[in-house]
Amino acid sequence: MTSESRQSARQKARDVRDQGRRRLEKGDPKGALAPLEEAFAHARASGERPLELEVLLDLSRAYEGTNAHDRSLVCLREAWDLAEALRDEAARIEVLLARARSKALAGDPEGALVDYEDARGRARSRGDDAAAARATLGAREATRIGRPTRRVVVRDDPQGESAADPAELARLRRERAFLLRLQEVARALNAPQEPQQVLDRVVDAAVALTGAERGFLILTQEAKSAAPKDAPVLAADKERGVPEGLVVASARNVDREAVGRPAFKVSRGVLGQALEERKTILVRDASLELSEHSSVAEQGLRSLVGVPIACEGRILGLLYLDNRFDAGKFGESDLPLLEAFAGQAGAALENARLRAEERARADELTKARAQVEELNSQLRTNLDRRTQELESSRSELALARAALGEDDIVGRAPA
Repeated sequence: MTSESRQSARQKARDVRDQGRRRLEKGDPKGALAPLEEAFAHARASGERPLELEVLLDLSRAYEGTNAHDRSLVCLREAWDLAEALRDEAARIEVLLARARSKALAGDPEGALVDYEDARGRARSRGDDAAAARATLGAREATRIGRPTRRVVVRDDPQGESAADPAELARLRRERAFLLRLQEVARALNAPQEPQQVLDRVVDAAVALTGAERGFLILTQEAKSAAPKDAPVLAADKERGVPEGLVVASARNVDREAVGRPAFKVSRGVLGQALEERKTILVRDASLELSEHSSVAEQGLRSLVGVPIACEGRILGLLYLDNRFDAGKFGESDLPLLEAFAGQAGAALENARLRAEERARADELTKARAQVEELNSQLRTNLDRRTQELESSRSELALARAALGEDDIVGRAPA
């Protein structure tokens, strides 16, 4: 196959793959199969292994969505072989996560747990907190699938049949809704957008997912380039472990409106402890647990939680959520989900930071080019002026020489 043919096959694979992905996003895995199978054929013909691997992962999701788990696992075996051949550790982790999910849905929770544990270990070794959090959540779900559901007898059932525990069902529904929302959030956060949009979406999504009243996204010195230049600064507080350089990048309420004076609306004790210990801090009833903190009493806070946001082992900031009316709004069962969300947010923040820095560099380059153009313009103007002055001087000199020549001639004439 010629290079032109491979390029054509590569482009066709991407175009048809995008069609399949759109079908998957619309919840139509059956409709996604045909375009993704075609995309796989083009990708293989192109000889571009990373593209072939990406299509195999998408194709496995489509088979998974149609309950064709055996075919999904076949795709993932091929994807694993490609990841091994490419020596791509990030790709290995993605394949392990996808394979674990397929195994769990196919009724093999033990096999799923093995793959989730492998993925989590590899992710932690790479400092990929988002992937590690996804593996933790997946392992938890696989464990739930692998154990029998608790049952209770329904008293008013004349046949004495059993039904699922309502509390357990409510919990599972809430977790499922959270996970589905988390998938939507991940897609939204990783879509190309302005840095400020990313920051606000992180807070809005966290508030919506948890039922919090307000949310604050606080960035550390390392990530503050992603924040607006006029972002409120949090004063350092050594006594409570609040470091220097923190800024409130976004502060939003349940109505998706900005919170006024956000730097004065957070508990510094929770903020400092979460950042210092690099772990989630949960306060079920602030009126009892933090009654000695004047800021908590003044604001009438009841429930609050602070979740560190990290990427590749670096703390980028903190997601701070609170509720001034309900005690116990956040519980232990929320923490794995919140931490998974924080992992996704960390990746999105890192992308936003990189985009902001890239934009800043582009702006600096544009300014530098404008300055160079201005200097060149000034040089051209000066050169033109000097050239004109030189031409004028030459003309004057020529006239002077001509005049001198005429005088000499007149002086030498006979009397």
